[in-house]
Amino acid sequence: MFSDLLTEAQKAAIANVTIASSELETELERCIIELCRLWWPHGAVLLENLRVESKLNILQQLLETEFHGKGVPEAFSYVYSNLKDLNAQRNTIVHGQWTLRSLAVERIGERKPGQAMKDIERKDIVAHRRRRGKQSPSIAARQIKKVSDLMSLNRHLLHQLFWEHFSDRVLGLSGLPISPAKSSAQIRRLIRRRAQRS
Repeated sequence: MFSDLLTEAQKAAIANVTIASSELETELERCIIELCRLWWPHGAVLLENLRVESKLNILQQLLETEFHGKGVPEAFSYVYSNLKDLNAQRNTIVHGQWTLRSLAVERIGERKPGQAMKDIERKDIVAHRRRRGKQSPSIAARQIKKVSDLMSLNRHLLHQLFWEHFSDRVLGLSGLPISPAKSSAQIRRLIRRRAQRS
């Protein structure tokens, strides 16, 4: 209904979110398949109909099995937590309804007099999504690019961490360089800086 208020740059950013999500999904599949030492076509068949959230959970459980007794390195938990949150935001951006912030707020007490007019003037629109009776947090249009960038950076971090801990299993199927140019510590610093920007 209000999606026509999105700028061309914001619409392009939504496309970037879907591309980053697709690349993330491929990276997750590669990590799972290589951790399990499966032949790629067999692994692809097993993972084909699973959602990204399920693939994240499978990877986390495989890492817990792999590091049994030693504990999963904190960096893996960091990227897992980031990606769970980013995937939820991706779902809201791609599948949510774009509307004015004042209309997305359910509790009347949160609205201020004249707020709707200010929202229209600033084109302050958000995506919000209801699923199974629950409402996801809304995402402001100005946040779309940030979600896309963080998804891409966290995917690179996952690839780097996999390289650092399981280089004997990396087959280079993700389309990324076998040995990424930046260390996981450098990528984490980039993620933290990007996450702090508004």
